[in-house]
Amino acid sequence: MLFTRNGHNMFDVSSLIQKALRRGDIEFSCYSAHEMMWKYRSYLWKRILYTTAEDCYDPITGRVYELRKQDLASGDPVNSRFLSEAINLIVRTRKNRDADFFACNYVYSKEKRDFPIGTTMLVTRHGHDLKAMTKELKVAIYNIDGENAGYIASEIWCWYKRLFWVVMKDIARELGSGIVAREILSLMEVDMTTNAKDGTWLYMSKAITMIFHCLDAGTCDIFETPDMRAIEDVLKYNQVRKLPEYTYDCHTRLGKMKGLTSDDFLITEQNSLNPYVRGLYDNSSWDVYRFRRVDGWGDDYNTPKLPKTTLDNVNNGIFPSSLFD
Repeated sequence: MLFTRNGHNMFDVSSLIQKALRRGDIEFSCYSAHEMMWKYRSYLWKRILYTTAEDCYDPITGRVYELRKQDLASGDPVNSRFLSEAINLIVRTRKNRDADFFACNYVYSKEKRDFPIGTTMLVTRHGHDLKAMTKELKVAIYNIDGENAGYIASEIWCWYKRLFWVVMKDIARELGSGIVAREILSLMEVDMTTNAKDGTWLYMSKAITMIFHCLDAGTCDIFETPDMRAIEDVLKYNQVRKLPEYTYDCHTRLGKMKGLTSDDFLITEQNSLNPYVRGLYDNSSWDVYRFRRVDGWGDDYNTPKLPKTTLDNVNNGIFPSSLFD
């Protein structure tokens, strides 16, 4: 058992931090951050960053990632400035769960789809022509085609992660939005520096769904930055509290004992979003996710047997001819 400053089970508090942020609950967001900051600071930042991608509509991952770097660089365990700003920013940011839906239902390539087959070594894990797939990814994204975008993104990302981001940066350039371009760069940095054992599709999915939102609206002038003139300091929330009932779900021991399921989680967390903004997938079925929990996603992260120079070049978008001919 791991315990926080006031004696709570650390895993309960790590469950609480994301749920409180999702609900816009400033008191329990600050309290859970204060509980974890003393002994579990790195893990706390990981959960906070996940939330920016999984639950936030507006592009704030880059800002929070910079705050994390500043906080860890300070080396001062009592300094709450950067952590407090991150907590307040996420609490006030508009939310939906499109990126999580996309990651759970569309990022999947276990079942092979009908895309061009490669004739050289530069192929995806199902043998699709790698260069052709980068073009197909752009087509799927511009068509807001979640199923094909998720399949192709999975095919490229699992072996050629940096190449996926080269394509995303090119789309951001074509959209002409500085906000989107900067956030894509930040999502890429977080994704590329995430430890392999903590690998997640969330940052990839956030990048794609953020662009979907622009395309759906016909403009990228849809994002907002919340008013940050008044910041609640997490150090103020140091007195022991009883954790709220919403802490306990299917991911916690007590929640499992109560018989709560992932289906309960999907309903309660969708309904809890605050401040909420309409998502593309709010009324979509999670049946695909339910099936794949049993059937599996078909992950394959074994690097293809290519010469290192070739692999490095391809991951940076350098083909024998231009990537976007």
